Amino acid sequence: MEEDEDSNTLRQDNIPQMARFRDALLDLLAERAHDVSPYTRSAVLKAWCCMLEAGSVPVRRVGTAADVAADRLQDKNALVRKSAASLLTSALEHNPFAGSVEMAAFEAQKENCLKLLEVRKQEILKEKPESDNVNEDEENQPTG
Repeated sequence: MEEDEDSNTLRQDNIPQMARFRDALLDLLAERAHDVSPYTRSAVLKAWCCMLEAGSVPVRRVGTAADVAADRLQDKNALVRKSAASLLTSALEHNPFAGSVEMAAFEAQKENCLKLLEVRKQEILKEKPESDNVNEDEENQPTG
């Protein structure tokens, strides 16, 4: 029982380091998508696809995977293009935002932002005449 607590503590202490390691590996995969070997490019796209399907790609990196796939659709090798199409399909199917986008929430947020913008505009307009008067007073004072 005590070993489990110790291993959990060790894992929690290493979370930032593990995240950096994960990001470095994902960066390496993105770089390898431009490798000279078509086999490597295809394998990288398949690896991205497997990770997307497993839910192992962080949300902020899903766009990177889609960008890599879109870029590789123009590849000269047919196997790479096929893998890129598969990755794009997987990215769309396993999109973390799919099915959870409700326009009502965004409309309410938009209305709230518009109200805040209008309030801020009014505040600026109230401040503007005061700042104009200060500038006029500075201009009218003799320089010496």
